[in-house]
Amino acid sequence: MPIQTAIREAFAPDIDPAVYPAAIFLKSVHNTIIEAFWRWLHEKWGLNMREHILRGKSERIYVAQVPFHRDLFNWIFPPLLQAQLDDFRTYWNQHTIRPQPEKDMPSGHAPSDALEHPGLFGGIDCGIRVPKDAIQEFRDALSEEVGPRESYLAWVSPEFEQLAQDVFRSLDVAEITIQNSWDVFRDMSAKMEALL
Repeated sequence: MPIQTAIREAFAPDIDPAVYPAAIFLKSVHNTIIEAFWRWLHEKWGLNMREHILRGKSERIYVAQVPFHRDLFNWIFPPLLQAQLDDFRTYWNQHTIRPQPEKDMPSGHAPSDALEHPGLFGGIDCGIRVPKDAIQEFRDALSEEVGPRESYLAWVSPEFEQLAQDVFRSLDVAEITIQNSWDVFRDMSAKMEALL
C-alpha cells in the first residue's frame, strides 16, 4: 500500500485520500463482483485444473518424499497455471456482457471497451496517468530496500532453474502444456534422479 500512496501523492495530489484512499483492504466476501467471478472460474475451469494437478499425486507421479519433486512441480505448474489465468483474464475482459437495460452499470459490451472508452458508456475516465519511468524509479527504490523483484517471483532456486532448463532441453518436447505436463514431469524426474 505504501507504493500506491506514493504514486497517488506524486501524480494526483489533488485527490483527497480521506475521501478516496489510494487502496483499501476488504474481505473478498464483501466484493460481490469478484465472489461471483471466482465461483464462475471455479465451476468452468478450476475443477478441471484441480483434478489434473491432483492426478500427479493419485497416480504417484509426484511423491512428496522425493527431495526434488516439490521444486520440479513448482518449475512446471505455476507457469502453466499463470498462462491459463492470463488467457482467462483476456477472455473475461473481452467477452460481451448481456444487455441489461434496467441496470445502472453499462451492459451489452466487453469490459475492456468500457475501461478504454468510459465516455461511450456514460462513465468518466478516472485513471491517473503515471509515466513508465516513474514506475521504474519506484521499483528501483523498492529493490534497493527489499531486494530484486525477481527473487520474490521465483518458484525455485537459480540452481534448480538451471538444472531444470538443461534437463528439459534434453527431452524431445517442444513445450510444456497442460496436456503433457505430467508426462514431462515423469520424464524430467527420471533424468534428474540419475543426475542427483
